[in-house]
Amino acid sequence: MNELIKEEEREEGTKTGKQKTKTKKIKSAEDDQYRVVIQKESNDALEELVRRTNDGFEGGEVTKSDVVNLLISNHAKSFSDSEIKNLRLLHFDEKKVLRALLRKAGDDGDLPSEIKKVLREHLGISDSSKRRASKSAFDLSTEKSVDN
Repeated sequence: MNELIKEEEREEGTKTGKQKTKTKKIKSAEDDQYRVVIQKESNDALEELVRRTNDGFEGGEVTKSDVVNLLISNHAKSFSDSEIKNLRLLHFDEKKVLRALLRKAGDDGDLPSEIKKVLREHLGISDSSKRRASKSAFDLSTEKSVDN
């Protein structure tokens, strides 16, 4: 295998600058492929689209990749803000939000006031109960003069 690579390097070394560029473009075009994972329902729908497209088409053959590439390139232009919001709702992860908040708090040392309020309320120590506690603590103070 290493001998094959060395042979290719020797051949490329004898090419002119333009030929090297052309070779790189060809290799780059071959490398520009990406893979995604789809759910069974999506795959079933995709296979049906491919079947319908190829049914009675004698001038070639349409693949799953052809259909997906067409759908994505056509739909990308019309992908609305509401669709983005719906997609985000489907994949919302509370733990990731909390991790992000902690990272941000580490940068400036403080959490947003809304988050502090929610955390206090969750623990039953909201701002209103905090104020009451401080008033009652003052009432119990021994600094008041007492008539004895």
